[in-house]
Amino acid sequence: MIKLSPLVSVTYSSVIGTILLFLPAYWEKFPAKILHFSWQGWSGVWYLSIFGTVLGFLWYYQGIKTIGPMKASIFINFVPISALFLSYLILHEPMHFSLLLGTMMVVGGVYLTNKSQLAKN
Repeated sequence: MIKLSPLVSVTYSSVIGTILLFLPAYWEKFPAKILHFSWQGWSGVWYLSIFGTVLGFLWYYQGIKTIGPMKASIFINFVPISALFLSYLILHEPMHFSLLLGTMMVVGGVYLTNKSQLAKN
């Protein structure tokens, strides 16, 4: 993150990922399947492209640049929690007590990891 901006890093990783995934997609006959996507399928592709890839990685790399890789890596623990809550809101998946307990444990772990830094401020 010293020599590259977050946007350039995301661009490089997205282009390299696209190139590496082209062969498996071709193997699975993806080019033929793409013509039969519904509007929901295309909405999912655009959602993952914009929010999951571009904005998600851009903000994560900006976080690495701002607070450093050690502290930023702690916050990656919120990825499954956001997936859990989005699946509840969008897909109407059930929210069980064990999921809420796990969420509280992850939030508590991130808080405890950052507690010493919070006390300094």
